[in-house]
Amino acid sequence: METPDDGNACFRGCCRGTDAVRVDHVVRAASGPSSSDARVARGDVLYHGPLSTVFYGRFGARAIAIKRPKLRTTRELDRYHAELRMMLTLEHENVVRAVGASAKPPNYELFYEFMDNGAATEAMYAHGWTPTWQAVLRLAREVASGMAYLHRSGVVHRDVKPSNILLDRVWTAKIADFGLAERESDLRASLQHAIYSTEDAEGRARLAGKWIAGERGAPSGGFQKEHMVGSMLYMAPEVLMRRVSTYGADVYAYGITICEIATGTVPFSDRARNVALAHTVLDASYNEQDLAVAIASEHLRPVLPGEMPSADASEIPKGFDDLIARAWGPDERSRPSIAALSEKIDVVIGTYCAERGLSDVSAVWLPPAASRSEQASAAEAVLREPLDWQTSECAFAPPTPEARKVAAEFTAGVFATAGARGADKMEDRHVIAHGVGGVPHAHLIAVFDGHRGHEAAEFAKAHVERAIQSEWGSHGDDIASALSAAVVKLDEAFCARFDAIKAKEMSLSKSTQQSARNPGCTAVVALVWGDRLCVANAGDCRAVLARADAPVALSVDHDAQSNESERARIERDFPGSLRQYEGVWRVGEVGVAVTRALGDADAKAHGVVAQPETVVVTLDPELDDALILACDGLWDVVSSEDAIGMIKDTVKEPSMCAKRLGSEALTRLSRDNVTVVVGFIRGARTCENVSWARAF
Repeated sequence: METPDDGNACFRGCCRGTDAVRVDHVVRAASGPSSSDARVARGDVLYHGPLSTVFYGRFGARAIAIKRPKLRTTRELDRYHAELRMMLTLEHENVVRAVGASAKPPNYELFYEFMDNGAATEAMYAHGWTPTWQAVLRLAREVASGMAYLHRSGVVHRDVKPSNILLDRVWTAKIADFGLAERESDLRASLQHAIYSTEDAEGRARLAGKWIAGERGAPSGGFQKEHMVGSMLYMAPEVLMRRVSTYGADVYAYGITICEIATGTVPFSDRARNVALAHTVLDASYNEQDLAVAIASEHLRPVLPGEMPSADASEIPKGFDDLIARAWGPDERSRPSIAALSEKIDVVIGTYCAERGLSDVSAVWLPPAASRSEQASAAEAVLREPLDWQTSECAFAPPTPEARKVAAEFTAGVFATAGARGADKMEDRHVIAHGVGGVPHAHLIAVFDGHRGHEAAEFAKAHVERAIQSEWGSHGDDIASALSAAVVKLDEAFCARFDAIKAKEMSLSKSTQQSARNPGCTAVVALVWGDRLCVANAGDCRAVLARADAPVALSVDHDAQSNESERARIERDFPGSLRQYEGVWRVGEVGVAVTRALGDADAKAHGVVAQPETVVVTLDPELDDALILACDGLWDVVSSEDAIGMIKDTVKEPSMCAKRLGSEALTRLSRDNVTVVVGFIRGARTCENVSWARAF
């Protein structure tokens, strides 16, 4: 390494560049310099994440990627300098090469060679490219080669995953993003320091982790702490159990990464819990906490290529599944070194080529087929198309002046929490809309409890108000009929839209996993029209009216276990659709617990319908106090009587009462999302006599 001049150093002086890789560049923002301009110019954003932003740039005539980390603390600034020092020492054909840096304030940046085909995840999921088996094997060999070089150099990457595997113009794979990488010797030294400096009085370590969630739940940096780092889906069991990352953790992540590239399936998205454990319907996917436990304690792993439903055994390279299984073994001591895996890959490739008369494997990635591209375009068009629901003038009878006063007093508030299921599994949605369609005496409140995904609940929330306005001019003064038709219309529109979404997903992926996605939601919708209250319910959300300090049920639960009439309907119209899972009645092969819901397209053929049951009551401000709409996360642990009693003993502000009920559900260990909407018939009253009898 040549000795740099005095100016070729970082602001601190701890990172010194070379003649080939300078660290004192000044970056300008421009559309692009001329080929003779040696300065660095920053262009458009290529990637924006929680830990850094990556820009397209030009270094003279050369395309580069400019990484700007988000440096909010001294520790993060230390990480920048550590990454820069490390990149100045690394040089391998399968490791992304640093070409410079701007290591002085205010903009600390790193410059890397530009990779034309982006990350492996982008190629597969965003653009629909499919690696052939030759490409998979070649990529596995190249990544193993790059990792072996890092390990020989004493570097633990700690964040190996497909989004950190970049592909150049000829599809050569290179390992990138060394923001979490550490020298193995430093990790061992820091472990000793942690043992002696973080133990409590009883000798127990006080190590904590912080999870940084990515966009749409994607892995993005993981537990940003000294010893718990990485992205959860690729995190080794020992790291999840708060042990220090070692070379073995990189090997584990390599196995998960290569499996994902071979199958085209996001890790663990093809794994599910026992159907009998699903609470409301077959929502058997794992949340983050459950997944971490399953990986570390139950040795849960993704589906191997040979286990995929569409797998052709004759096409899968011999020994490939075994190589992956060895890489992600539960005990880091039993995993082979990356050097040993690299040798194993060479054997697998040699056998594969010998059987097919090839001299070597080629990096052949297949673009989306024309038919699949057309399918994707058609799906995009459907998704962009606005709903063609025409709103009409309301045909409901105008309320009397006295009835208008009742509506004028109506107020509502909400409390919603993911609860025990975790923030990544919040699938409830709610609506509070006053003056629907510009009508001052029309108010709408609703709760949508999603399952198998949030999409159905999100769609219902976005479109329920317009659906009602599109129907309230076609049913005369029959509010119940109009509200029922609006709920059914929501279901039909969602199923059509989500079919288009699935078509797009399938057109961009070689995996068949996404075709099984059929989210749904239960719904309870209440429309106040003057002094008339209409409630439409489909599923196991509930509506309860507080009348003369006693609960009045405005809905019944539509579930296969408790509702005999619903079981009789399904048995009559859909024979054989009812099944028992561990003594609990459910509907169809997917094991849906509710008998009425929006969405759930795969359960429609087994008797699950969206047609709601409706109730219409006339509100009496002298008797009626409050209206409660809530999902089963509340009603599973709080009775109607208890709920009315709590409202009676709480200051009459709707949001406060909703929070009181939701908090009580959490205290009573509700296992589900909790959403509670409370409406007051006589308006909000902050001063009222409160009975404390039940509190003592």
